[in-house]
Amino acid sequence: MFDVKKFMQAIGLSLLLSILVSVILGLIQFDNSIAFLIIQMLAFYGSMGFFAVIFNPKTPFTASYIGALIIAMLNILFSNFVLGVWVFINPASINNMLSFAVLMALSVTAITLFIKNRSGRLADV
Repeated sequence: MFDVKKFMQAIGLSLLLSILVSVILGLIQFDNSIAFLIIQMLAFYGSMGFFAVIFNPKTPFTASYIGALIIAMLNILFSNFVLGVWVFINPASINNMLSFAVLMALSVTAITLFIKNRSGRLADV
């Protein structure tokens, strides 16, 4: 069964980890902007995919999907209202962002489940 409390904890932990990674990258003055964005995307959506498996073991893909959509929408709203970037002008960019967020989170969820199942099988032998 889907556990909403654990789901919210996974989202919160994912956001805290993402903020920590962003602050660390900012403090070391990371120069390469493309690598910076890739690391941030992995921190945002990859951590959501990982924590979905940990906190919602019965429905990890559902938790990962919904969590990635929520985090992506929070990012869009933050960039629009706080930073003043007009994201809603180009619907294709919103589509790309939501697609990438879901793809990244579900990929990390699948990899984490594969590793978890593989290590469980090896422990039984």
